[in-house]
Amino acid sequence: MNSNDMGLAPEKLALPRQALEQPFDPATRFPERMSRGLRRFARQRPVATFWLGVAVVMVLVAVLAPVIAPDNPNQPDFLNIQAPPSGEAWFGTDQMGRDTFSRAVYGGRVSLFIAIASVSTGTAVGGIFGILGGYLGGKFDLLTQRFLEVLMAIPTLVLAILLVMGIGAGAPAVIIAIAITRIPTTSRVLRAVVLSVRESQYVDSARSIGASPLRIIFIHIAPHTFAPFIVIFTASLGTAILIEASLAFLGLGVAPPTASWGAMLGEAAVTLIPYWWLVAFPGLMIAITVLAFNLLGDGLRDVLDPKTRDRL
Repeated sequence: MNSNDMGLAPEKLALPRQALEQPFDPATRFPERMSRGLRRFARQRPVATFWLGVAVVMVLVAVLAPVIAPDNPNQPDFLNIQAPPSGEAWFGTDQMGRDTFSRAVYGGRVSLFIAIASVSTGTAVGGIFGILGGYLGGKFDLLTQRFLEVLMAIPTLVLAILLVMGIGAGAPAVIIAIAITRIPTTSRVLRAVVLSVRESQYVDSARSIGASPLRIIFIHIAPHTFAPFIVIFTASLGTAILIEASLAFLGLGVAPPTASWGAMLGEAAVTLIPYWWLVAFPGLMIAITVLAFNLLGDGLRDVLDPKTRDRL
């Protein structure tokens, strides 16, 4: 049957000339999809979009700390010890006369770097375990899941403290400890996704034509884990910031005089009254940043989860 038999003129079946002259370019398509996705996200979840902006601002402040901070965060001024907030020192000064605003800005750089590095590492390792365990099954899945259940049985903060005490204090140890605490959740969630996908018809079809397990995992299964991975990653950043702050508060974080939000709280704990600003401003930075990442994660979950997306 030709096109004339179907009642369609040949020119109707031809591709537009513009499409033939402009071949598909992924580099130009990706920004377009990102722009459409951001507009849809802003329209459907305005609250989460606001907190996305807050999170971006906090990250930019941390990145631009040398430009934003008015003073050296580690430079003491013993003639201006524990001065209250003023026009010269917006957040006051601490026990050594150091500018609290400068230390809060640089402290955000340390806290956010540790959070992003640890969550990136932990979710990546957990994702690999979850995808491989869900697809391969057998002894590999059994052993990894039992090991992860042992980690999940220990409270997150207690596990992080034990790991840091075993590895040693400092930023690398904190990153490793927080990363290990992020592995179980990511692995269990992505494993559940893989288990629901691996018996699909298109996966069976790929097996029937001789596709290798690696090709099936990366081409046919892994893309389905992208949405839950993004949600887990975003929500885990707030948890990582809290864990880092708790470790630093206990003296298990970065070494002095390096500033981090938790270390600032730990140094100011003994002088809370009457020097309230030493605790209020670092605590406020932690609260805003954690709230921003948590609410952003909730918004992404609502948009990316098909079950909730259909109800929007």
